[in-house]
Amino acid sequence: LPPEDIEIPKGQLGLAKTMKGPLRPYWEKARQDEIDKQLRLGVFELVDPPSDANILRGHIIHTAKVDSQGKVKKLKARLVADGYGQLQGVDYVYTYAPTPSPDIIRLILTIAAYKDSVGTQPPLRPGLKA
Repeated sequence: LPPEDIEIPKGQLGLAKTMKGPLRPYWEKARQDEIDKQLRLGVFELVDPPSDANILRGHIIHTAKVDSQGKVKKLKARLVADGYGQLQGVDYVYTYAPTPSPDIIRLILTIAAYKDSVGTQPPLRPGLKA
């Protein structure tokens, strides 16, 4: 963690802002940790692209995670792809997000109320830990 007397900008930061100033080595370590974690988990592998491939650009987003007192707990970097460069029918055929419609939620709640059932929420798994 960086020293407490160094001011850390709030919000998400791009590469240009993190390459300047005294926090640069801390952001570089956060970036390298993110890339190492993704390689270790098999999220991607580096390969030579086919000649007809549509290569998506990507960038790294930096965020300072703070506790309730505002002290920095962790400098985090996320590698993200710019998906807006994809073409439907070429790079993907369809998209799917398992999200129920409001009508389905209302139906399930109505059935549960009719049967005098008590609903419980399964425990949610926190973000990927590595």
